[in-house]
Amino acid sequence: MYFIARASFSAFLLILILPSQALPSAYYLTNCFNSLMQSSYAEIDCYTNNTVSAVARRPCAPDLMTIINPLSSLDYEDGTWSSPSGAPFNFTAVIRQNAYTASVGTVVGSANSSSFTGTIECVRLNRAVLHTQKEVTCYSDYACGNVS
Repeated sequence: MYFIARASFSAFLLILILPSQALPSAYYLTNCFNSLMQSSYAEIDCYTNNTVSAVARRPCAPDLMTIINPLSSLDYEDGTWSSPSGAPFNFTAVIRQNAYTASVGTVVGSANSSSFTGTIECVRLNRAVLHTQKEVTCYSDYACGNVS
């Protein structure tokens, strides 16, 4: 009886673990604006599978974040964007030329991350506010990974 209960418990854990590892985290190429300082910066936000995704839901802070340009916002179209050395995650996205003109939901690039083996699709979003903190508002036009 102990063996059966243990085997059932192990199968239960396996069921819980596999889906979260099967899908990558969601990464957002993000621009943030500080209304008080009249400044902007660019970051990559990572939401894990355990986080309620920011798009189409209540804005919430990312699980992990790294600033990729502390001096200004970025036009992510026609470029390659990577998390810097020492960031809390490894991530590189390539967004194609004229991606901004693509329809919402269209695949506009690809990415690689330390949380997933293989290539991740990047899609065009309807601009969404991901998170706010005091006078800073961060939004995204592109997301890569598990954005459903």
